[in-house]
Amino acid sequence: MIKKIFNSPRSVHENQHHRFVEIRKKVRASVRTDGLSDDQKSFVLALAGINGHPGRLLASDTEAIKRASRFFAEAMASHRASDPKLKFFLLTFTDDVGIVSDRSPVAPLATLEAKVRRQLAKLNLDAVAVIEVHPLVNYPGGGEGRSLLYHVHVLAWTTQPFDHNAAAANLNASHAWNCKLGAPPVTIEPIGDSELDVRRTAAYMIKPPHSAKNRMASKTDPARFLLMDTIEGYRPELALRVIEGLSQVEFCSLVFGIGAGRKIRQQLRAEIEAWHRQRPRTGTIVPSATDVWQFWLQLRQQFGSKNFLPYRFDSVIVPKPPRASRKARAGVNGSHPKKAVRRESRWQLGSSPRSRKTKKPGQRLL
Repeated sequence: MIKKIFNSPRSVHENQHHRFVEIRKKVRASVRTDGLSDDQKSFVLALAGINGHPGRLLASDTEAIKRASRFFAEAMASHRASDPKLKFFLLTFTDDVGIVSDRSPVAPLATLEAKVRRQLAKLNLDAVAVIEVHPLVNYPGGGEGRSLLYHVHVLAWTTQPFDHNAAAANLNASHAWNCKLGAPPVTIEPIGDSELDVRRTAAYMIKPPHSAKNRMASKTDPARFLLMDTIEGYRPELALRVIEGLSQVEFCSLVFGIGAGRKIRQQLRAEIEAWHRQRPRTGTIVPSATDVWQFWLQLRQQFGSKNFLPYRFDSVIVPKPPRASRKARAGVNGSHPKKAVRRESRWQLGSSPRSRKTKKPGQRLL
């Protein structure tokens, strides 16, 4: 059945506003209860786009995400109007590779992007895709902590005949996509023909991590499970854990285009970066050169549990600090030039604790 959206553009933005209110409420609650200094509280809030913002365009910046959602919705509505023959679909890809522990998370951003790119190329669809993360509050359970579910939403289109039911059935029956949570790893839903249908779907794709998921058994089929939204069960400290990971990733790294979708992705990037350069510099501004990974490490060493380790990433997809000065690259106080280069490569996989292979025992985290 085609999804028909009857909401007005105003209500689309109102729904988004509710999401931002919720995540900001949880982040504020988390810093109030953690015994942080005023400076530390201001820094964390600024990373989340509250009472300030990060110098870099980070995925944790809720104000930037709010703007990007509007820019994307407008771009897709315009694209919808450009060709009445286009048929739009919302695809969601969930895979076991995206299920990671909140205690020792390795964010599979590059792996998920590569898998989805290959799949969309086989389906012959133009698309814009967004990687997002949902915390799972009751999985795996049994004293093993909670999980973070990295998955991908895709807004795709074509002018050619496309049997979405057959495509979804084939993908779910294959060995390429698997979901141990018991939910279908791939869903494909047709979107209505109006600009408003596409606008609402686009706004839904770029949103803050305002809610968590509960894994619940289906009432009609005990062998299947549903992932149900929960806000009440989403604790502030878990929301802060999600923000911690997002603050180490540039927003545009989570959005990618396929085929004609590349142009729309480039348009979105240009618009959000232009807005970011011109936004008011009020409140706390996190310097662009800040090593955010190191900030979170030190913060959690002061206030936290040894059960939680720093975020790591499966590729060089996190932002790098600005290049060191010529003097630093040449070596300072007689140090070897290569050592100076290693010090400035903390953001790179394989040369820092962000690497898969590096795990420092005894690191204290929230």
